[in-house]
Amino acid sequence: MYIIIENSNEIREYQEIFEKILKYNTEKINDCKFGVPGESLEAPLYWSSENQLWFATKKLDTRYWNAFGLEKPLNKNTKMVGQICFSLKGCRAEGKFIRETLTNKIYVGHSGKFRKIGKNYSDEKDIKTNKKIKNDLIIIDEKEILLLGELPHDELSYPEFQQKIKNLILEVYELKSIEKINTSNKHSPTENKPKTIILNKKNKDNFEIVNKAFRTILPSLANYIGNTLKIFNNNNWWLQYVIKKLPDTTTNNLPQKGTYEECVKSLDIQACLSIIINNWKDIFIKQLRNKNFLNWAYELKENRNQIDAHYSTKTIESFSNEDLKRVLDTMARFMEPINENISHEIREIKDN
Repeated sequence: MYIIIENSNEIREYQEIFEKILKYNTEKINDCKFGVPGESLEAPLYWSSENQLWFATKKLDTRYWNAFGLEKPLNKNTKMVGQICFSLKGCRAEGKFIRETLTNKIYVGHSGKFRKIGKNYSDEKDIKTNKKIKNDLIIIDEKEILLLGELPHDELSYPEFQQKIKNLILEVYELKSIEKINTSNKHSPTENKPKTIILNKKNKDNFEIVNKAFRTILPSLANYIGNTLKIFNNNNWWLQYVIKKLPDTTTNNLPQKGTYEECVKSLDIQACLSIIINNWKDIFIKQLRNKNFLNWAYELKENRNQIDAHYSTKTIESFSNEDLKRVLDTMARFMEPINENISHEIREIKDN
């Protein structure tokens, strides 16, 4: 059985452990500013170059406020992607410390609606027993709570916990990117303006060119990822480095097991980029030895998010020639250590 911890002294104790874990092996950057809904806050920020994740924390009157982002601050300014807050005085806070009563283990949970948590519920769920019903999802007092991970006390387990938080923030980032584009497409300053934006043929062609370029790099990229992961775990590479490392929004569309060919063929561009990002510090930095490669992966992932959102809403916004050249240049650099021929092909598209 699982119970939510509500004792303020216990919450303070576990918040201190939570902070200690997320500050582990980080660079402290003082007096950083970042925006949150309705205000701008200033606090020390802890940047993990290994995880490409920053963490900041502040004790407010009613809650412990913990913020996260994916970009190292420039001039001490940065953007917050997500937050996990723990209540002090009964305020609504989506972060929860949760005790498993049989083992007395403490977990960090999140009850927010940053994703459609319940869309794959089993029909056998039992709200009355407060028991675990699906992987990392539990029901407590009829509330849906996602378990982010057990709160570790051993430093050797800190990196694994940090990675679990990173996976959550990446998922939030992906959904916010799509939501932002979809929302901008739904609203218009002119009441009678049609929802679908019709642009000139040039800008539409630019989107199609980028889309074609992504399709061009996909087979080589997917095979490179498969071959690389097999080096580190020949028999269980798919489960260890793909299924366990990616958020459910991605793995729901992937097979849980299969032959090498079946698994590699199931990967799309978004999955490929997420695999590289989430396994960067353990695997791909050792193979590619260029930290710029990780930044290019993030950039291409955002480009792909934008294109997916545009096509899903049947709306195409402006995509200039300058935007086109930047994406293709990043893509060519990204592919160079993976497949020089494909990289050259992308550069030819860019220069024509």
